[in-house]
Amino acid sequence: MAVLSLHVDDQERADAWAGWSYYRRYYVHDSVEQAAACEQTLAGLAEPGREGELRAEVADGNLCAFVRLIGILVDGERFDDMRDLARDGDGRAFATLMELLVRRGDQARLRAESVEFPAAGYWLAALLVRQGAVDEALDVLRDLSRLADHEHGARSQIVSVLRQAGRVDELRAMADAGDRAAGRQVNSWLVERHDVDGLRERAAGGDRQALWSLARLLAEAGDTDAAVSELNELAGQGHSHARKLIEEFRLGRLANHTTG
Repeated sequence: MAVLSLHVDDQERADAWAGWSYYRRYYVHDSVEQAAACEQTLAGLAEPGREGELRAEVADGNLCAFVRLIGILVDGERFDDMRDLARDGDGRAFATLMELLVRRGDQARLRAESVEFPAAGYWLAALLVRQGAVDEALDVLRDLSRLADHEHGARSQIVSVLRQAGRVDELRAMADAGDRAAGRQVNSWLVERHDVDGLRERAAGGDRQALWSLARLLAEAGDTDAAVSELNELAGQGHSHARKLIEEFRLGRLANHTTG
């Protein structure tokens, strides 16, 4: 769940439709004629007193009606109504409620929502990161990771937050404890810094992805001989995957892949 990159601009007004996922994801027409037909069907249903008719259209699967209904709820900050839709299983309403609270910077409401909807913790963490409270965000995600349904997603977000914050030592500790996602982030960080020694150390420890990154980094620098030499040394230490990469070099596949 890529919640920590919310694509929500704090300066956007609440009625700037294109900035809301309920509009961006669901308001779709294949033609001008379809749009016109929808307008005709829904004409006047946004007026006071006709919300029941609008909701009936939503129940029939009319996406335009859904957009109009959610727009009314957002404009009126009708949290309870959005929450009721979310309780009934409407993920669109849940996402809209979360976006509204993030836009308002409302930590307290997000914490309250997380009691009933644990996934609200992702949005709370995203808001905390945006506000510079990285440690608090990590605490929220760690609590969330203790729930079976969110263990994987929350741990993934923890890794993402640590990488964004440049807290590589913590990523290393997670990687050393067997977290492969953290290991990938450490390797990526080493590649960005062209840290051949760091990648060599991780590769020697059995990290296949570090081995690949090391070979790629050397090949991208145009030093194929050095790459093969590194791989030969690791292969001599019993690193079976190194032999496979040597064969890739021999066939010209890895060098072509990294430069192409």
